[in-house]
Amino acid sequence: MYHVNFAPDLKVIIREAKFLDRIGRLIPQTIINIALQEKDYMRHVDRLKQLLRGYNSALSNLKPVERKLMHLGIRQLNMRMEKGAKNHNWFSLSIDEYIKECQGAIDTFKE
Repeated sequence: MYHVNFAPDLKVIIREAKFLDRIGRLIPQTIINIALQEKDYMRHVDRLKQLLRGYNSALSNLKPVERKLMHLGIRQLNMRMEKGAKNHNWFSLSIDEYIKECQGAIDTFKE
């Protein structure tokens, strides 16, 4: 089972940056850059969670005998999914491509 493991501290940083900005405090440029990407960050988290629900659902519905029969398909799907665990973080530019690629792989597996 996979899960989205973006740092939950990012939500805190974004929220605190907004509060500091409202009261007129100086905010470091790095924090401003993170806060400006809030919509993208939240969209990525939501889409990845949806993707993983589909993945987990596809595998959890298999019976043991089906798992044995589908072991090559499961391995291919896991290899595709594993790219996200190794190559992506919250500011990766290719998250959308990864999501599309994995969703296609999940859909193919389900068929």
